Amino acid sequence: MLLEEKEAEKMEEMQDYEQYEDEEGYQINRYEITTYVTQRSIESLIKWVDKKKIIIPDFQRDYVWPISVASKLIDSVLLNLPIPNIFLYKVMKDGDEVYYVVDGFQRIQTLKYFKENSWSQCSNIKEGINEESSSRYHPFRIKYKSSEWYGKTYQMLSNDDRFNFDEYSVNLTIFEQSNPKNKNSMFEVFERINTGSDKLSEQEIRNAIYPGVFLDKIREFAKIDEYQKMIENDSFMKKRQNYVELFLRFVSYYYAYSHNFEVVDFKITTSKKDTLNNVCEFFNKNSEEVYGRYLEDVKKAIQTIMEFLPEAVYGRKRNEKSISKKIHAVFAEALVIAVIKNNFEIKISKEKFNQFKIDFWETEKFEQHFVQQTTTSRNVIERVALLLEVINDEYKDSRI
Repeated sequence: MLLEEKEAEKMEEMQDYEQYEDEEGYQINRYEITTYVTQRSIESLIKWVDKKKIIIPDFQRDYVWPISVASKLIDSVLLNLPIPNIFLYKVMKDGDEVYYVVDGFQRIQTLKYFKENSWSQCSNIKEGINEESSSRYHPFRIKYKSSEWYGKTYQMLSNDDRFNFDEYSVNLTIFEQSNPKNKNSMFEVFERINTGSDKLSEQEIRNAIYPGVFLDKIREFAKIDEYQKMIENDSFMKKRQNYVELFLRFVSYYYAYSHNFEVVDFKITTSKKDTLNNVCEFFNKNSEEVYGRYLEDVKKAIQTIMEFLPEAVYGRKRNEKSISKKIHAVFAEALVIAVIKNNFEIKISKEKFNQFKIDFWETEKFEQHFVQQTTTSRNVIERVALLLEVINDEYKDSRI
């Protein structure tokens, strides 16, 4: 495939999945953040990791440095040359200060591997060494050919060299957010620093920043058979936890809709990203009694929709009058909420519903409510009202 065709295909996919929702009328408010640089010896840094004072988020990738790159870092330390700062985010957890690694995971793991004389390229620091994984590890010998310490392990260094390695000062850039009282700046930093070729999705980052029973439940419900069948034709939804985010979106906007978007416990913003983050943070602090029925209602709505028409949440093919194999998240969200509000009834025929979608996709109303400013409360409410009319076979429009 030509490069131009690949770019066009990628752009079409991004447009189909409303990747720009957060850019419409959304401006990040200035955060109150304190940033400072401190130092820790390598020995202290490794102890912090072992004691879970420094936390490696779940989304951090496996250790990928080849031995040559890892050896060069160790050589720099032994030569007392500066190495790049490690970037940490400070939060309070169960009354204690902990630090999430934003940037520097590969460096931390390299230092830890050398100190412990166990190196494996295909592993990660969270796993640790056990009987099952120990066969993958082997002694960490410096393989940087121009190094004075070529071929040596930590234990083979002189006493002075080991002392200098242990006491080497690593610069830590630490930041903490004092206002607003949430983790949104943490999400922003993780997302913006995540610029590799294999970028993490928002939901993968969210899974790491907002761990808890609520997101565990979301992932559990997202595995129900009917929902998996709903997304099975959509290759995008099956990647990078996108199907989990879609289910989270259903629950979040249904909860907000049910409270007339006047929820005081968490902030509903014109940013889908912030709203989903805020919902996770809020529900993680509450029991299942608070959010359980919303999960069950969404589950029942999905079952109703699948019994009615498996392709109901799919959009229309671009430039063709037929149904695509790509879920339209905004349409799906409105349909799920409408089905719940209609007591899980759909009165329109399958044929008429599909024809409605094919014709409606070309109207100005579709552009207004399903493409532009999709995350405003007014638009969410108007979309649900429209689809309530549709599923009750009451929708009238002279252009359709």
